[in-house]
Amino acid sequence: MEVPIIYPDRKRLEVAYRKRLPCLEQEREGLELQLKNLLQTEEIKATVKGRIKAFDSYYAKLLRKLASTPVESLSEQEIDTLIQDLVGVRILTPFLESVTDIERLVRGRFSVFEVERKGEEQSFCEFGYRSIHLNIRLDSGQVCEIQIRTILQDAWAEVEHELVYKGSFSPFDEPLKRKLAALNATLSLSDIIFQEVRDYQRKLNRELRHRRETFERQVKTELSGTSPLTMMENLPSHENIDDLDQLLLHALQVHNSGDYGGAVALYGKILAGPLSKEIRVITLMHRGMARFADADYAGAEEDFLAALSLEGHRGKAHYYLGILYRVTGRPGQALKAFSTALEINPYHFESLLGSARALYDLGDTEEALSCCDNALRLVPDDEAALLLRRTVVRKLGL
Repeated sequence: MEVPIIYPDRKRLEVAYRKRLPCLEQEREGLELQLKNLLQTEEIKATVKGRIKAFDSYYAKLLRKLASTPVESLSEQEIDTLIQDLVGVRILTPFLESVTDIERLVRGRFSVFEVERKGEEQSFCEFGYRSIHLNIRLDSGQVCEIQIRTILQDAWAEVEHELVYKGSFSPFDEPLKRKLAALNATLSLSDIIFQEVRDYQRKLNRELRHRRETFERQVKTELSGTSPLTMMENLPSHENIDDLDQLLLHALQVHNSGDYGGAVALYGKILAGPLSKEIRVITLMHRGMARFADADYAGAEEDFLAALSLEGHRGKAHYYLGILYRVTGRPGQALKAFSTALEINPYHFESLLGSARALYDLGDTEEALSCCDNALRLVPDDEAALLLRRTVVRKLGL
């Protein structure tokens, strides 16, 4: 039996659509605000864009749905509810990992009743955009669609919509199809590479932060005269690491584990190769800190001075030299190094505190108090600065 064709009343549907529009806009604004607050609370970097489906798009989608799933009869109310995603929000994020995180957050906050993962069914040789579509039901009963994509996935979706969805391909268009497939593959690969770069940066920054904290602890240990504590971990061998980035990361891990001799050897291996000036300066500073931690003060001084010979405007190198000079009983040279660091960055808290300590060692307690007060203006609750200030104040008899 042939199914009769249903012709929906466009004019009636448009009148109903116009009446609902203010309410739909209110739902869109509320959903956008909820999502922005949710992402901000979780510290996820993303852009939230809401939209109300235009009536022409709504009606065209309705006709496509009726054509693809013919039914014998539908009431006017049933036709009205066939297309539910009039309110939509798109969430764009720079990195692939955030797509999963955002989906988890949306599922935890809203009632999700339908999920579509566009692009997952395609083979490696097909082109098409990838995106997660979540249909949610708000407390009002309104159905909304939330799309979650990376920025590059969204770029491809826009291109595909214009070139593929709105266009058509003939059997003679295989070269164009291959070009589109190559473009999609390039964007997908770029997404993967962006994520890999981010993962590497996180590891590197974690090791650098750990290294800085370890260096500060080592300085305090040296100045207090107690024996240093080291943390030895079982780390993989570096023998098969050829990539410079990975070798530097491995050297930092070895450094942070407390194996200062191993770290010095790894930094030496890096310095033996061709490097840009920036990488060479950074590596020299790392090796200088490893040598300092290993009580090789002459070697540490040599590395810090070598770094400064390549780039004299490196405030951290002057600061590290100031620390080394103070630890080795040279307060005059320490003060000069800290002062140079402050010329480069007047707001470097550690150099201000180092200057105050060097001035105190030299007997200039009034200037030491001034430097200490300046440091405390920047970091009012720093315990070391507060302790030094109390010591200086007692010395002055105030």
